[in-house]
Amino acid sequence: MKKIIFLFVVFMGIEAKANISIYPYHLDFDTASRTRVQSIRVINKSDKRQTYRVSVVDLTQDSQGNMTEVDSAKHSAKKYLQFSPRQFTLEPNLVQTINIAQRGLGNAPNDEFFSFVQISETKLGERPTQNDGEKKLSIQLVPLFSVRFPVKILNGKDLVSNTDISSFSFDKENLNVLLKRTGNISSHVDVALLNDKKEEVGRLNSVKIYPPNDKLKVQIPLKKEGFKGDGVLKLENAVSKKQILTKSVHK
Repeated sequence: MKKIIFLFVVFMGIEAKANISIYPYHLDFDTASRTRVQSIRVINKSDKRQTYRVSVVDLTQDSQGNMTEVDSAKHSAKKYLQFSPRQFTLEPNLVQTINIAQRGLGNAPNDEFFSFVQISETKLGERPTQNDGEKKLSIQLVPLFSVRFPVKILNGKDLVSNTDISSFSFDKENLNVLLKRTGNISSHVDVALLNDKKEEVGRLNSVKIYPPNDKLKVQIPLKKEGFKGDGVLKLENAVSKKQILTKSVHK
């Protein structure tokens, strides 16, 4: 069964109902690099002791940004990743480090592989069972909520991604932008709107478009003073912060 989920991404980490915080919020491996192990930090931000389980899942993305869990994906990195621990318990405000290791890719083709590491808060629950007419209770881990963050592996050369602005429109409080990805790997950009005084009046960071999806609609909240007249819509590389392109806009 497919499950539709949403990723809640904060610029400096990921939050889920203020109960858990993780950083960094994505990991990138490259087989051309000697780095084979990276880590993330998980903080229990609740006021109670919590137990978490770690797993790897595959997701697909649609043009609205919705992410759907699938059993398998063409670009899956699952079999190339190892992680530990798989389960841990944290007291309030304490930190757990999760180590993610990239396995050897062997004869894998030149490509970008990506999956999502899932951290689920769980609790012990009871489930009624029946055996030979006798009712019993079994103990199981019941998931409460999860956060997911992407892990990708670049393997080989001639891996290119370009992002363009296909169209845009304004409503009362937002700038709506349709982004177009070309190339053979995912794109990762920041989008910003500047007014005629070169003042930033809207920004959306860490926008990602994952193959095979090549279009993504995003909504950029405008500052309270809004936007009128002429301005510039700007795309930046989310990692290097280098400018990719600009487009003149008018409202």
